[in-house]
Amino acid sequence: MAKKTKAQNTYEILRQELEERCKKANIEVQEEEGMDDDETCLRLAFQAGKDKRFVYLWDDDDIKELLGVSFENYKFISGYRAIYSYTDRKVEAYVIVDPIFRTIV
Repeated sequence: MAKKTKAQNTYEILRQELEERCKKANIEVQEEEGMDDDETCLRLAFQAGKDKRFVYLWDDDDIKELLGVSFENYKFISGYRAIYSYTDRKVEAYVIVDPIFRTIV
């Protein structure tokens, strides 16, 4: 049996923590094929109204970044590029400003 590298062990530890937190929050986690051969990613299915919105994690850094926030408290707002958290009392949204309303300096 081949010995696991430090990177493989780190990934497995991070993935286990992610999966435990997702399970408690009823967020589905699936491993999917990546864009290149022998590449995989994790797909998380967040609630978005009656639908699901997917977030893809490609490497350790993506997992670490997500684990650094209370993602379990957030849900997507269906039809918008926005998330909300009743617990944290926050709404975060992607806003596009129409060029007509910009001030020229």
